[in-house]
Amino acid sequence: MNTGKISIVDLDKKKDPRGYFCELISGKYVNRPPGFGLIYITQAANPGVIKGNHYHRRKTEWFCLIKGRADLFLRPVKGGDARKVELADDRLRMVKIPPGIVHAFRNTGSGEMILLAYISEEFNPDDPDTFQEKII
Repeated sequence: MNTGKISIVDLDKKKDPRGYFCELISGKYVNRPPGFGLIYITQAANPGVIKGNHYHRRKTEWFCLIKGRADLFLRPVKGGDARKVELADDRLRMVKIPPGIVHAFRNTGSGEMILLAYISEEFNPDDPDTFQEKII
């Protein structure tokens, strides 16, 4: 068996008291087409933990909750009413969040919550396009 093209990468799992964040498929690890973006996973370790509370001016994100339960809160940056979307692993849904929408997830389950996500651009520390704004 020729194994010369197999690649195994130890991923950088960033942890804090809320849970973890890990880039799964990014330009750091794979040769992908220009403009591919980034696939990542994020965890809220315990019930009540909140992830997000930010928006992007350019980036679009797609989320799918793959473990647990969560309430996703959404609101336009320029004001307006907030919307709540209930997510659960027994009813898989994909949510697309365009630029200019504040978003945050609250873990409403009895254990950990895990989100799988795709974002249209990789993170660039010199131009992060992530702006903190509290919605919950």
